[in-house]
Amino acid sequence: MKKQNLLTVLLICMGLTLIFSCFQCETESEYRLYVTNATTDTVVMAVTAETEYGRYYHYYVLIPDEPYFLVRRSGGWSAKSYSIEKAIYDEFERLDRTIEIYHLACPTCEGTQIKDEYLRQEYYIEKNSLASWSPPLVSLPNNINSFYNLNSWIIKNAGKRNKWEHATFVITNEDFAK
Repeated sequence: MKKQNLLTVLLICMGLTLIFSCFQCETESEYRLYVTNATTDTVVMAVTAETEYGRYYHYYVLIPDEPYFLVRRSGGWSAKSYSIEKAIYDEFERLDRTIEIYHLACPTCEGTQIKDEYLRQEYYIEKNSLASWSPPLVSLPNNINSFYNLNSWIIKNAGKRNKWEHATFVITNEDFAK
């Protein structure tokens, strides 16, 4: 009987220690990346990557002034060393992705048929891109709007106690100037 009571007390103490120690843990950090189309036209963002298995494409139809959710990265329980810049790097440069922006084209026009990544609808895009960005991820002056310019991303805190960071890249008409 004594061994059973001792075991019960030990299990209760271990359980309470586990529960109360988590109150001191940092909450999981989260990083979200968005892209917003600040132009007056609906455009398509094409993300291309070269992998050991070949080239692949993802297409995202971007409606004007609607934030488009790209990716969520979780930093883990004690992610003090993880940052929004690391999330951008992990998602785009590390995977050597090229970002291109296209106008939508009518089905009877000369264009390329694509399928939107999330809507699963088919669209046509023009053959020539309006803008193109490639790695590396750098810090350029604020007046240079580039997907791979860290200073082009608008970073905001969110969530409980502002532990989450959200970054948004805004596509503007000036990006299309040739």
